[in-house]
Amino acid sequence: MQLMSLKNSQQLSQRQTLFFHDAKTGVPIHIIGTMHYNPHSIAKVEGIVSSYGKANRLGSVVLESCEERWSATQHVQPEGSKMRSFLDNEFQTAAELAKLYDEQSEKENIRLILADEDIQSNNMRIKKAFKSTITDIVNPWKGGWESIMLDLKRGYSENFDPRSTNRSTKEDDERMHLYLDRDDLLDMEMLRSAPISLARYVLGFVAKKPLPGSLLLAWLAALLGYGVLHGTGDLSLADEAKATAAGLLLNLLLGVPLFGRTLLVTLLSDRNEILARNIRAECERLQSEGRSNQACIVVLGLAHCNGVKRLLCEEKKF
Repeated sequence: MQLMSLKNSQQLSQRQTLFFHDAKTGVPIHIIGTMHYNPHSIAKVEGIVSSYGKANRLGSVVLESCEERWSATQHVQPEGSKMRSFLDNEFQTAAELAKLYDEQSEKENIRLILADEDIQSNNMRIKKAFKSTITDIVNPWKGGWESIMLDLKRGYSENFDPRSTNRSTKEDDERMHLYLDRDDLLDMEMLRSAPISLARYVLGFVAKKPLPGSLLLAWLAALLGYGVLHGTGDLSLADEAKATAAGLLLNLLLGVPLFGRTLLVTLLSDRNEILARNIRAECERLQSEGRSNQACIVVLGLAHCNGVKRLLCEEKKF
């Protein structure tokens, strides 16, 4: 069977990838974890999607994006433009390959799915999370701190240590216990291209939102310039130690709860459920059309991969 030969090939067992079957439909899912705008990640996406396309086993391509963000990307850097080449990225690469193989296919309909939460809804939830976290911080005796700690623990286990939440048995054990680990995150081939990713990310933000992007760049440049020119000034060693300790304390009391909870719960766990729900729906479509042997290729940021797979390895609704 062609799908099995693909699965066992070196091309489809690379780092930052997860191959498994949806627990409810049995449709094969191949998650490709990426560092956004990273040339190494882009090449990985291109190679894997092309492998499925050439083998006529490409069912769908799912992206971690929403209609608004995708429209902005297409407007600023349309296919074939100089800006598209300058801000090369994994999402457009996957989408363009899906379009190519769909046009070449005489029978099958290879769909592009934008599976992420709408950006406006996400922004509203982030604001709500900030407000609730501040309320919890100033109410330690009313269960506020306990609530924060529980959310941090849950968010970490669901997204970075999903094995601790598994309740799998029998034949599910193997697929349930294969997740990305530190070797995937610390892959030197990917990290060597990280400066390119950062530069493209910032420039892409400026291109899509010129005013806030330019203000952010100006603020960062001013902050960096001040630090280079003035450093720590005439502070004594004791004063520097006090300032460092105060900064660490402030981070522990405010930074970790505020940003940690928002990241782990609002930006990861909650969005993972939305992503997994939309991926499951696409798997159900493929199953209903008698195409359960065709793969659903999912392109995500690295931080989403384990959490999304954990959900899709469960048959329950989410």
